[in-house]
Amino acid sequence: MGKDFCYNTYTMSILILILLLVLILLLALFSLYLFFQAFYWVISGVPFVNSKKKVMRVLQEEVKLKPGEILYDLGCGDGKVISFLAKNNPQVNFLGLELNFSLILIAKIFRRLPNVKYQRGNFFKKDLSQADYIFVFLFPELMDELLPKLEKEMKPGAIVVSNSFKFSKKVPFRKIESPNVLESLYFYKF
Repeated sequence: MGKDFCYNTYTMSILILILLLVLILLLALFSLYLFFQAFYWVISGVPFVNSKKKVMRVLQEEVKLKPGEILYDLGCGDGKVISFLAKNNPQVNFLGLELNFSLILIAKIFRRLPNVKYQRGNFFKKDLSQADYIFVFLFPELMDELLPKLEKEMKPGAIVVSNSFKFSKKVPFRKIESPNVLESLYFYKF
């Protein structure tokens, strides 16, 4: 009985040590993730905020995507919105553009779909002329900074859908406003 007790105690000690090491690793990864988020916020002035599920469902219902069309998500974050739309629209191509390294890495690892591509980069430097639709969830200042680029590059009839924030110098052709914070959608035709 003494040998079995020592063996079980030794095995339990090893398991506890492995569990502690895994926990420490997870905490270190989470701390690194938080560091990248804070760093990105300081550099860009924009925090990462996910679109709400209700917004994604309304977006799915209201945007009638056709086979072969292309939707860009500017500032796609972790890819939650376009992966949701892509699952329900396998015949449509999606491109998520994101500056934040840790978020684009999460999107590439956990939100992989055959009709979705993610690119790390500044969407102000990306050619937007191929997009039929663009989804944005950006602060008003960035919206207004982006407007001249959209007016110059978007093909006629292309649509921009904005979550919660409007352009100050362009009138949406459609609004779905909600009394709840961060749940309104604004549709702009170019």
